[in-house]
Amino acid sequence: MKKGIFSMVLLFFSTGYCFTPHITNETRNQYKSQETILIAEKGIAKLPIIIKDTADKVIKESAEELSSYLEKITGVIY
Repeated sequence: MKKGIFSMVLLFFSTGYCFTPHITNETRNQYKSQETILIAEKGIAKLPIIIKDTADKVIKESAEELSSYLEKITGVIY
């Protein structure tokens, strides 16, 4: 009985570890762009998020999610 429970717990944790993204030297971007982009300055968005009026639901939701992250990062409403 104990062996079966141990095996199930081990399987549970090892499966979770396999599907969790890990940042390593191979996955980390080591390069910096030579160009810089100003996305917000003095409370004003300098690089807006633009989508078509006819964009589907997934695109609109993705733009909203991006907007919320940019607001958290910059303090500017997009």
